[in-house]
Amino acid sequence: MAACVVLLRGVNVGGVVLKMADFRLLLEGLGCREVRTYIQSGNAVVQTGMKSPEALAGKIVRALAAERGLEVAVRVLGAEEFRGISAKHPLARGDGEEGLYVTLPTAPPAAGKLDELSAAAPGPELFAVEGGTVYGYYPDGYGKSKFANAWIEKRLGQPCTTRNWATMRSLAAMLES
Repeated sequence: MAACVVLLRGVNVGGVVLKMADFRLLLEGLGCREVRTYIQSGNAVVQTGMKSPEALAGKIVRALAAERGLEVAVRVLGAEEFRGISAKHPLARGDGEEGLYVTLPTAPPAAGKLDELSAAAPGPELFAVEGGTVYGYYPDGYGKSKFANAWIEKRLGQPCTTRNWATMRSLAAMLES
């Protein structure tokens, strides 16, 4: 069994409702073990026998559609990949986690798309791209920004899911416990 982090896009915001107890049951029904969810926005740490995170993501997408009637984008990261992403935010300023976010595309973006994104930094918001991950700093608040998840999705041409840095660090701690 391998540890993975499961991230759902847009759950319990904008009308897509999924109770975390139901999410746990769905994951257990797919063979995941030691399922632990974190807050109400579709985050889980699981043990799985699936050969790849992408295979598990596909199973979750299909199960959410078949069992709950939900069309939700899913990103699953293996423990090592998640640890690498959550180890250090490149835009951290040393004064806490406020304004720091991580956006994860559901699949590798087309060549050059991430470079275009980092070059299109809109103003007070800053972006750093490492691997397939977009790190953002939103000094005036994420909820007030026009350059949040939907803007990034449009630029990359695919669904993405975004988490604040505190959530990423909490999920990393769950992986270790």
